[in-house]
Amino acid sequence: MGHKSTMCQSRRRDNMKRRDEHPRPQLGNNDNSKPNQTKPAAVTCYHCQGSGHYASSCPKRRSQEGTSGAGASNVKRVNLCVRSVPTGTMRIAGVPYSFHFDSGAECSLVKETVSQRLNGRRLNNTVTLIGLGQTPVYCTSQILTVVEIDNINLEILLHVLLDQYLQHNIVVGYEILLLGLTAHITASQLRFSKNQIVQLCHVSPTDQGINPDTVDTDVPPEYKDGICEIDDADRDDHDSNQ
Repeated sequence: MGHKSTMCQSRRRDNMKRRDEHPRPQLGNNDNSKPNQTKPAAVTCYHCQGSGHYASSCPKRRSQEGTSGAGASNVKRVNLCVRSVPTGTMRIAGVPYSFHFDSGAECSLVKETVSQRLNGRRLNNTVTLIGLGQTPVYCTSQILTVVEIDNINLEILLHVLLDQYLQHNIVVGYEILLLGLTAHITASQLRFSKNQIVQLCHVSPTDQGINPDTVDTDVPPEYKDGICEIDDADRDDHDSNQ
């Protein structure tokens, strides 16, 4: 007695007891009731920077490797020899550099750290190199430079690669032989020389006499016939005496 029903302490205690025994369901997004799940990271291709595939299965890489014409000419095979080969010496701007000749390489290669010291024209062409590992290697820098090998001056194109791809500082490929050189390789020596070119001249005999009209001389035309007859007679006498 002495208070309103809304202020009844006994009623409040009963209501709180009911709420504890029968809690109300939580309202909100159903995802909040589920345990947190970590979503896998998206796959990114380092070749085309696209998502959803790896570089080994990149469709853009396949299209580039399968194109013909100019694109096909930018693919070089560099099956480097694993055995030790004789070392040669080349000079670039007077500075000596050791190199290895590899007949299994279509082009010449140089380590990136060594290329920074070389003189020459810098190029930026994308070339696909096959044979350096399980996957192709893309070269985007080249140096066109003049070298001296065994006192022979040549202009060669060096493809710049990261140091991890090459065992030797400079590798010279067999394309150097297309410049008119011959490689002499022994177990302990490597030497280059220029190809020897012999030009043969063949003169076939003729049974016909001399045509006065084809003779370029200061003799007047009326005397040419007589001179040609004398020359033919001398030739016949010479042939009969042999």
